[in-house]
Amino acid sequence: MVSGQSAFQHLAVAGKLGHSEAGGNAPGPSLTAQGLKEQLSDGQVKARVIRVEPDELESLLTWPDRLISYEQLPDLQAWAPPGATTYLVARHEDPRVAPPWGSLGALLESWAGTAGRGAGTGQVEQVLSRARERIGNRRLRVLTTTDRPLLGLSSAVSMTPQLMPVTVTEEYLRSLKVLGEALSKWDAKSGLAQITSGSGPHRLPVQQSPALRSGSGTGWGIGLLAPAVGGQVLDAWETMMQLNAASLQAPTDLVVALTGPLHSHTVAYSPIPVLGQWAQQQAVPFVVFTHESTISRYEVAQWAVTNVYHVSGRDDAESVQGILARTWLRKC
Repeated sequence: MVSGQSAFQHLAVAGKLGHSEAGGNAPGPSLTAQGLKEQLSDGQVKARVIRVEPDELESLLTWPDRLISYEQLPDLQAWAPPGATTYLVARHEDPRVAPPWGSLGALLESWAGTAGRGAGTGQVEQVLSRARERIGNRRLRVLTTTDRPLLGLSSAVSMTPQLMPVTVTEEYLRSLKVLGEALSKWDAKSGLAQITSGSGPHRLPVQQSPALRSGSGTGWGIGLLAPAVGGQVLDAWETMMQLNAASLQAPTDLVVALTGPLHSHTVAYSPIPVLGQWAQQQAVPFVVFTHESTISRYEVAQWAVTNVYHVSGRDDAESVQGILARTWLRKC
């Protein structure tokens, strides 16, 4: 290494820092990866952005693929054209808040073109068949930031996104179970429900209700309906990394992440695991900046994080840049 140069000259920067209590209630993030890149890039240090935030997804798509919102989901005209991919970012939503489409049954009827006709529970398979026919070869990819099932243990309808327990009405739960049973029958006919249990000669096919599958609870249950109409439910962070393929090929000495509060129950539902895995594959350090963290040293190591730095929120841009300048980017 030439004297006066930093050992880390190629940085990959991702994420954003929101405003902490110390930083006030100003709208928008206090520091973005793009903002940090502009501050760090100079004659010696070259920084580039890895877009892993869901609100950055649209910038990674190419025509005619399209990103839609919850409000646009019932309208097939808002989707990407046939043969193209429609993306939807879905999260663990508060079960006490009604979704834009009302109920999952109403959403299915919108796709089938039978909205308002009052299809009974016995007609779900007919409505589903019609919906698949109208959707045709449009590809729906639901990028989920949670793997919670719709029903069962740790279900999305039993708690808020902040993990506070809630109670929903028996009528609501019954409607979800009826829909889940109808989709189970559909899956059984199409073979989608076949999974395996046991090993060796005892490895037998078993059926699992779609409402109990990982990710089925995302977006008020979009994770349940999407596969039934030929769509996919994918991990948001892994898919975002795949869409960043071109950026990931450039030389990298150091990975820097800006993220929200890190706690044992939230870190898995953040870009930290995929960024850590990628940094590990590149054999480079991975440092994280946040306003708050309660994860243990074991968890830090588990997610392949080299170090976690806490910033106050009063001037995040100056704080992050200062820490990097005094440590990883210090010239020798």
